[in-house]
Amino acid sequence: MRKIKTILSVFSATMLCAASFAGITSNAAGNEKLNTYALYCDVDSGKGVMWADVTFRYNSIDIDDMEVKTGAFGGDVTHSTLERTDNTTIYSASFRAGGTIMAPGILFSSKFWTTNTMTLVEGTKIKTSAFDATRKFIGNNIVNASFVLIGDANNDKVVDMADETAVIQHLGNPDKYGLSKEGYYAADVNFDGVVNNTDLKLIRDYNNGVINWF
Repeated sequence: MRKIKTILSVFSATMLCAASFAGITSNAAGNEKLNTYALYCDVDSGKGVMWADVTFRYNSIDIDDMEVKTGAFGGDVTHSTLERTDNTTIYSASFRAGGTIMAPGILFSSKFWTTNTMTLVEGTKIKTSAFDATRKFIGNNIVNASFVLIGDANNDKVVDMADETAVIQHLGNPDKYGLSKEGYYAADVNFDGVVNNTDLKLIRDYNNGVINWF
């Protein structure tokens, strides 16, 4: 597999859609099961945001592939990784929307595939900064960031049959068995914005070894 140590790239929404899953499909070998992680960045209210910077630090591991996808607001994302001397890696992303954002929604998501466990460095948090169309700083708490293990609908850090049950219950009675925000992001394994029976089947296929990644 192609191992990504340091990456610096710029993607447009069109390029991202065309490239979706291309890397992992062509580079995955054999029946090796991969963990899929995702960083979701969204806003509850745009408040005039057009630019956003996001940074977090994780344990240094081999990333088998990486993908970035913009949300409903379009735009571009530049992202990079930088290995530190303390055996951790810094991931940074800079998002520019297609226009000024005033509504709630997902800005972008970054997707990581690895055979290892990817964790944020203990004691650190995801840092976000928002800017308006003139690149004037708006605030640190406008952009929300969620880091999830894809398929982990119940947020217990593993993907197993309990996640299938959580999705089944949610689909049957969402008022009683509502998923957390992170759980919903994790359960949307095909990244189409909704949790439904397609996601349930994919989680089940992953647990049964029919597929080896999301």
